[in-house]
Amino acid sequence: MLESVGMSNCNPIATPIDPNVKLIPLTDSDPHIGNAKFQHDYLSGLGKLMYPTVTTCPNLAYTVQHLLQFSIRPGPKHMSALKCVFCYLHGTITLGITFRGTGDLHMYSDSNWASDTVDRHSITGYISYFGSAPISGLLGSS
Repeated sequence: MLESVGMSNCNPIATPIDPNVKLIPLTDSDPHIGNAKFQHDYLSGLGKLMYPTVTTCPNLAYTVQHLLQFSIRPGPKHMSALKCVFCYLHGTITLGITFRGTGDLHMYSDSNWASDTVDRHSITGYISYFGSAPISGLLGSS
């Protein structure tokens, strides 16, 4: 996947998205509005992240959901944030989920009320653990 987006030699980073970067929708006067190739590259990158988000990397759910909000009008800042996700994945290639012996099933959920600064949507999510291994998770906005 990293090779297909030209990020196989990127520098790994510790988090999938920088919490200090505030992504906002583009205005009508932005030069990237209507650039079909730019939008295609952005959507293609997001599409490549869907499978790992749903199957093996539930920790990407918030980041991918957040980046999908800008899929109609992505700009350079959005593309930069998308590339950060691939840099994060590059640094986690050797990590995996390991099940050892038996364990208890634990589930956690959380939500925030209207914290999205763009449209005031709430974000909620859950994660399930078997022992110390995450086995399922979901994050979404409403």
